[in-house]
Amino acid sequence: MKKSILKRAISAVICGLMVLSLAACGVSVKSKYTEAVSLYEAGQYDEAEKIFTEISDKKDCSDYIENCKTMKMVSLLTADKWKSLMENKALEFNENGEGIFHNENKEQKFTYTTEDKTITFVMTDDTTTDSFTYSEENNIKKLTLSDGNSVYVSSNDFDNAIITMKKTTLGDMTIEGLYIDNAYRDTDNESLRLLYVVYSVSAKNDNFKIDSKSMGLLIGESHTYPIARIPNETKYMSNYHYSDYLKDVYVGDTAKFVETFEVPIGEFESSKRIVLWKPQISKTEKFLMTTDDIVFADGKEEVAKLADPDGYAEEIEKRADADEATTNRVKKAINGYEWSFEISVQGSYKLEFITPNKFELNIKMGFSVKLPTIYGTYTVKNGYVNCVYDSGFIVEIPYSWKDNGDIDLEVATAFSVKE
Repeated sequence: MKKSILKRAISAVICGLMVLSLAACGVSVKSKYTEAVSLYEAGQYDEAEKIFTEISDKKDCSDYIENCKTMKMVSLLTADKWKSLMENKALEFNENGEGIFHNENKEQKFTYTTEDKTITFVMTDDTTTDSFTYSEENNIKKLTLSDGNSVYVSSNDFDNAIITMKKTTLGDMTIEGLYIDNAYRDTDNESLRLLYVVYSVSAKNDNFKIDSKSMGLLIGESHTYPIARIPNETKYMSNYHYSDYLKDVYVGDTAKFVETFEVPIGEFESSKRIVLWKPQISKTEKFLMTTDDIVFADGKEEVAKLADPDGYAEEIEKRADADEATTNRVKKAINGYEWSFEISVQGSYKLEFITPNKFELNIKMGFSVKLPTIYGTYTVKNGYVNCVYDSGFIVEIPYSWKDNGDIDLEVATAFSVKE
């Protein structure tokens, strides 16, 4: 009898303790929920999401969790302007699901929604829909457009992004170097310097036709510069193609190229963005570098020494005076002979060599316009015949020997302004 009463008493106490425990648990969950809601309303979405996740069984916690993720992304988007790494473009977002796309001097409005780390936007003027993916790389916040090529970074991270996210290889093309001829002076503007972009193309799966006049250049925020292809600027770089004419690069082959731009010296401040693109390789992708990547050189010979040391050594040897035997062989092969050739746009040429070391050059433009005859003397080098006009102007004509012993004088190459 006493034992039974004791058991009932113990059970009652245990039940009471369980009720108190459950009540306390309920109070704890409720207080956590209240705390999480307060954090959410205060914009502390990370902290709120953690608590809602702990008590996720409670009514609308799952909705709050999704809202926290959305609002965290909205907070990231609205905290700063987003600037394109490759172009003069920018994005701005507001908390109402709206934004502005700044494209150079134009502005377009859009609406946007977020889901996880995807931001879908619709341009309000033409209903175009596209999306960005948010990610972080080396603490740099970035948005990548669905095409994978257009990358925007937080303007707070912009300078650091340019330095750390450089891109010098795209598919089959690699930028090998950027060089400035600091001795170069334009006759009309002494502030201009010649920027050399040196690159290679290795054709893996496609054939290419490449020239030296189709690259695009952007420096800093919005300054673009056209190609300035200047004959003879790369004459000491024999391993590189520098011409208006297309060069075929077939599958399995590698070829090297140079393109040049006249750029004001003031552009070459520290860590400025440089964007390059080559439509003959890719119509969408672009290279990203900085002015810190530029090597300054004193003259085109110095550029050649740095960019193409083997080609430079070869060209220096070809421009050295020929020995007596070679000189006599060349004179015997050219004196008393004339070379007639045509160069597109420039006209027709007739070059005649006269004993002992003279020449006459006649140029006819179109069908009837004949220019005054040019007279001069020539000297023989190891790889060139140098025609020195009476005015002092020099034309270097490359030569080599055919298998049958005849001379191969590359007159069209020497006189063409496109080479």
